[in-house]
Amino acid sequence: MAINDTITSYGNQVTAGGFLAMQPASGDEWLITAIICEGVTRVMPDDDAGLNQAGLWGAETTFDTDMSAAAMHPLKLIVTNGDYVRMQNVSGTLNIGYSAIKTKD
Repeated sequence: MAINDTITSYGNQVTAGGFLAMQPASGDEWLITAIICEGVTRVMPDDDAGLNQAGLWGAETTFDTDMSAAAMHPLKLIVTNGDYVRMQNVSGTLNIGYSAIKTKD
């Protein structure tokens, strides 16, 4: 995959409490451009222990957002293999996904 290629991962069925990681391969960097979900989905740093103090969020941060009406929520986040975000389904089985652009090899 080359720089500026589009990465899409749509329609991932995730069960209640399950995660979908937005994590590129080692050495790659992505710009996450949107997340897609059917219901309440938690987006958080990769460190589920809440100790990611210097990473993407700058502090322990999780938020719940119900994007079922909007379907696609624009977002701009740079992720690497070691510093990425995950979406967690809060209840039921939902389709969730994301789109991204590769920015670095």
